[in-house]
Amino acid sequence: MFTTIIWYLSLVAVTLVLVIPKYRSKLRYFLSFILYGIVMVVGSAIYLVRFMFKGPSYSNSCDFTTVFRCCRWCMGLQPRIYGLDTYDDKQQYIFVINHQSFIDVLSLCDLWREPSSVIAKEVLRYFGPVGLIMHYCKMIFIRRSNHEKALEVMREAAELVKRDKINLFMFPEGTRCNTGRLMPFKKGAFHLAIQTQIPIQPIVISCYNKFLNHSERLYSPGLFHPVDGTASPVYLSFKVTLQNNLIVANRFLFIDSLSYFLGLI
Repeated sequence: MFTTIIWYLSLVAVTLVLVIPKYRSKLRYFLSFILYGIVMVVGSAIYLVRFMFKGPSYSNSCDFTTVFRCCRWCMGLQPRIYGLDTYDDKQQYIFVINHQSFIDVLSLCDLWREPSSVIAKEVLRYFGPVGLIMHYCKMIFIRRSNHEKALEVMREAAELVKRDKINLFMFPEGTRCNTGRLMPFKKGAFHLAIQTQIPIQPIVISCYNKFLNHSERLYSPGLFHPVDGTASPVYLSFKVTLQNNLIVANRFLFIDSLSYFLGLI
């Protein structure tokens, strides 16, 4: 029943988005993101009822990917993912992903598996039903403005990774950047990988600028945005001194993949 309601909402949404002429891109931009918000809020409210009876569980996040798939479908997004044929779905990973927009999560549905979690900023906890959904999906919240509490959260995350054998999704830039450039990487993800001895799997999401421009409020649905997961996992040494070299190596990998998608190499 839950899935049926969400899909009907998405059908109405995608019809509205696709019938808008291409030259009305600003109207399409606003309508698409309004519909994204509506589907997210309604979907969260529907699944929240189910999760309240079930209780917090990593499996809830896998169930909730249905809402994300509905969101990307109603926005006309069709992610093309490279590297799934080399992806070991039995291996535990710490995924590091570049962060451009809140729609990044729509690209990751096909990589999400149980048990998985993500480190998210504390403010998302208070986003109404969406924040409650994140709680019931056992997301990990971090307040970066408080260094001591942030370190405590990272220590707890390391324990969860080892105890519950979860896959952890992290955005090493720490904030969104929609210019197509990489922000400096924070050390948390790499320190966590060394501490837990879990391999890092880089995931590179190509630049959205070909179909999405937030500054000019332009959006063209139906275009593909590739997600590159072809990079081999990075296995780590126990030596913490490798941390800075690991960060540099991953930055070069991300830059190389982004340059490929932009046609620079």
